[in-house]
Amino acid sequence: MLITQEMVTLTECITIDYDEKQMPKGKEIIAWFTEQGWSYDSDSGILMQGTDKVYINIYKQISAIYFRESNVEFPDDVFAFILTHPGSSVSLATIKDNDYVDMDTAQDFTYAKFVKLLNADLEEE
Repeated sequence: MLITQEMVTLTECITIDYDEKQMPKGKEIIAWFTEQGWSYDSDSGILMQGTDKVYINIYKQISAIYFRESNVEFPDDVFAFILTHPGSSVSLATIKDNDYVDMDTAQDFTYAKFVKLLNADLEEE
């Protein structure tokens, strides 16, 4: 019996939660990415740099920033932003084919734990 396996591309998302007082302002967030060479399309919520794209939603009302991959893995600048703009917690999840978050894959971390895991990954490279 021959078994074939389709390539499945998983889209991931990251949500950073902030305490109300530590949440960066929307203009500051976009300015930070602009300084790194990204352009922002406010109509689509997409940050673009060359062929790289990442979706960003800024939720001022709940003090959170949501990033979602688009056509490529998260660029290093997303992680650099997280490292330079500390939050209270970070959530990771994959997106289902129907564009909803797959709660079975959701992982929540304190900000400190996420940074520790991220730094451990960087040391391995």
